[in-house]
Amino acid sequence: MATIKDIQHGALHPLYTGLYGSSHDTEDQDRRYITLSEEHIRCFGNASFSLFSTAGRSELGGNHTDHNLGRVIAATINLDTIAAVSRRDDNRVILISEGYPPVEVDLNNLEKVPGEENTTEALVRGIAFAFKERGLAIGGWQANTSSRVLKGSGLSSSAAIEVLCATIFNHLFNGDALDPVELAIIGKFADAGIDTSRAGTALNSIMSQFANPLSSFRKELGAAGIVTTNFEEALHQLAAKGKDGERAINAVGLEAGPALRVLLNQGMGALDELTGKLREAGGSAEATAKTMADNLNGS
Repeated sequence: MATIKDIQHGALHPLYTGLYGSSHDTEDQDRRYITLSEEHIRCFGNASFSLFSTAGRSELGGNHTDHNLGRVIAATINLDTIAAVSRRDDNRVILISEGYPPVEVDLNNLEKVPGEENTTEALVRGIAFAFKERGLAIGGWQANTSSRVLKGSGLSSSAAIEVLCATIFNHLFNGDALDPVELAIIGKFADAGIDTSRAGTALNSIMSQFANPLSSFRKELGAAGIVTTNFEEALHQLAAKGKDGERAINAVGLEAGPALRVLLNQGMGALDELTGKLREAGGSAEATAKTMADNLNGS
C-alpha cells in the first residue's frame, strides 16, 4: 500500500521504468497516481488502498486474424489502466471507471443475469465465479480507475479491465496464487462471453460429440479432412485449419462452440499443456472433463 505522501516522496519511482519505459515522465506519472488516490478517498472515504496497473497491448502482426483462428504477434505497451483498490466488509464489488457509469456486483449471486451480457458487470461476475470454482477466495472490493488505454483504439481496453479485476481478486484474497497466464485465460473466457458457470457443461458436450462418430461435430471434422479418433490430434488439426475449421466449431453448438474456439485460440503450446493434463487424469471421462474445465477456467 502507498499513501499520497509516499507517492509525493517518490515511492513509485523505482517501478516506473518497468511499467512505462526509460523515457517516462516521472512527474506526469506521479500526478496520475496522486489524482487517482485522492479520488479513491473522495469516492469511498478509505485512505488504506492498494495501487494496480494493467497494460494495454498492440498487435504487431496478424491484427484481427485471431477472430478466425489466426495467429497474432502482440506486445504490451506503456499505456495502462491504473486503479486504487480497497477491501469491503460486504460481498460487493464497486468499480468506478473514469468517464463511465459505476458498476456494482453482488458476489453472492454469480449466476448468469439475463440482460447483463457484454457488460462489465458480467465480466466481474464471471471472473469471480472462475476463482470460486477453483476453490480460491473471493471477497468484496471497491476501486476507481483511470485509463490511457483508449476505448476503440485497438489496444485492448476491455482486456485491461478483465486482467485488472482478476489481478485484484488474485492479490487481495489469494496471495497471488495464479500466474499471469492463468489470469489471462480467466479474462479471455469472460471477454468471449462464455458463462464460466457453464464451462464444464460446454466442454463435456465437446468431448461427448467427439466420441460419437455420428455427431455433426465429427461429420464436419471429416468434411474438413480431420478423420483421426485421437482427441489430441483432432484439436491440433482443427487449430491448424483456421477458418476452414469454422463449420466444425459451430457444429458443437451455441454454448460449446465459443468454449472450443477459445481453447483453439490459446495456441499449440496451450493445447500441448492441456493434453498432458488429460493423460495424467487417468483416462476417466469424468476426470478428463473436469481437467478440461479446470484448465479453461484458469487452472
